[in-house]
Amino acid sequence: MKITSLMAGYSDPTIAGKRQDATEAAGSKLPEAANEPAPVGAGASAALRDIVSQYDVTSISPREFSEMLQRMHQAGVLGDSQFQELSLIRLDLDSEGIGANEKINLVDLYQKKLQKLLSQQQEAAESGDAVAGGAVALEVFQRRLEWLQKVVMMQSSPDAIGFDLSA
Repeated sequence: MKITSLMAGYSDPTIAGKRQDATEAAGSKLPEAANEPAPVGAGASAALRDIVSQYDVTSISPREFSEMLQRMHQAGVLGDSQFQELSLIRLDLDSEGIGANEKINLVDLYQKKLQKLLSQQQEAAESGDAVAGGAVALEVFQRRLEWLQKVVMMQSSPDAIGFDLSA
């Protein structure tokens, strides 16, 4: 894959609107993905603990995050829909300009994104402006943050069982 073709959409203003539309359309499908059950068998639980123990979402690069998701998917811990939904986090990181090997605190990033969206919605409500897609974006970022927080909890209590990673 060429990086130039991946980044082309970020510099072309005509594509930016299409990307926003696609993101909003994907966001409208997310509740279905969130309801997809994650496997809860002993094998999946052991695989999940093993994978999560090797990554820290409070200090992780986009490349490592993609690798973690891929391993979870291959191990059967994440279903196809969950994998696709959570892979959009990588798109968020790319749009933030975070380098593939640059460490980032994903929990902090999504907390800030949520705060910013809430502020924008509040300002828009006070001025009487409607925020198109604001509720959908808020729900999407909230669900991603909750998933990341579950991973952090699993990392702090690796012997805990019964964690459901469905968003």
